[in-house]
Amino acid sequence: MAAILLDVDGVLHVSGEPIPGAVEAVNRLRADGHRL
Repeated sequence: MAAILLDVDGVLHVSGEPIPGAVEAVNRLRADGHRL
């Protein structure tokens, strides 16, 4: 897989507030070498 595409609104945050676990999930994907 070359990259992972995530929708931001409603997936990573709602009204500017991060969804619980979203930051950790993105950090894990990056640490595992995925391009976001």
